[in-house]
Amino acid sequence: MVKYLEDPASSDLPARQQVVLRFTKAFLTDPEAFGAAEWAELCSYYSQEQVAELVLDLVRFRPGSKLVIAAGLEPEDDELVHGSMTPLTPARRSHRCSPPAGSS
Repeated sequence: MVKYLEDPASSDLPARQQVVLRFTKAFLTDPEAFGAAEWAELCSYYSQEQVAELVLDLVRFRPGSKLVIAAGLEPEDDELVHGSMTPLTPARRSHRCSPPAGSS
């Protein structure tokens, strides 16, 4: 996945994975670059809870943040967000996220 961070659109990954990679790159490099259209796309695939979990994992594991690893608190693979980011089912579509206020 890391190799796709630079240009997710040029990959053969599904659109729902490409938008997560674009969000991840923007979050780590230029959060304001992720505008309303990108938020709408992200929210069309993932629930509010899933996006919140992704953000929290990005904060916890952002580059340069080795405190969690040094403290021996790194979660098992099944606890990471990539294991729970499943597509929205019709029953869960009412829980879609919305772009944060002020996103452009």
